[in-house]
Amino acid sequence: MTVLLVYALAGRMWGHRAGVLAALALAVMPLHVVHSHYATVDVPMTFFVTLTLLLSVVLLQRPTWQNFVWAGVAGGLAASVKYSGALVLIAPAVAWLVLLVRNRAEQEARAPAAAPLILLVAAVVAFALTSPFTFLDWGNAWRAVVAFALTSPFTFLDWGNAWRDISFEMQHMRVGDDPWALAAEPNGCLFHLKQLGFGAGWLFLLLAGWAAVSSLRARRVSVLPLVVFALVIFATMSTARVRYARYEMALLPVIAVLVGWFAGAPA
Repeated sequence: MTVLLVYALAGRMWGHRAGVLAALALAVMPLHVVHSHYATVDVPMTFFVTLTLLLSVVLLQRPTWQNFVWAGVAGGLAASVKYSGALVLIAPAVAWLVLLVRNRAEQEARAPAAAPLILLVAAVVAFALTSPFTFLDWGNAWRAVVAFALTSPFTFLDWGNAWRDISFEMQHMRVGDDPWALAAEPNGCLFHLKQLGFGAGWLFLLLAGWAAVSSLRARRVSVLPLVVFALVIFATMSTARVRYARYEMALLPVIAVLVGWFAGAPA
């Protein structure tokens, strides 16, 4: 199902051929195949993350309040599967900022009301558990909270135990639990780059980087929500003291979509 969403996302950005190439890229990525086989929690989270990214690109083309609602719901469901999935709400926040800049330049008023950019920057730096979009536009973001509450009611019904578990995981990520693993590769950034580059993954990484830089230089703003989300989530997991390859799952759809650029980029 995530492969189909990747096809839709790349297809919307760069056309049918790009969608096919992106879908094929994700379909053969070993990390996605293995964890889909075992149905680890990161797999459904990645599905909802990809759906949120797709809706963020849709927002840039059709910035209606309905699309903001659906983006919020998808992000809330990603957080409901796994708390770290809430970081994907950075993508619709970036789309909102792009719309704000675009509307000011064109002197139009199609996007939601303006809000200070500094709040987004502060939220990203702090790696807030909730989305910075919550602070940028509460009127739309509360729908993400509702989606989360409906699918994870225990968090609110027994907040004492929920906060105890959340606090434990936050401490766990800061301290780590395997000194031998940390000694083998003390740099979290290098650890995850090596895992992403496993097998032919290094080729996907190079192609994705090339596509991201080329798209940004060509001022293709549709790539901004994906790139910002990827950078934030990579920085988040690289600074954690607990390291598993499956934490990289949410990056794979972004890499696959960027690889699709090579089939849809203008000559």
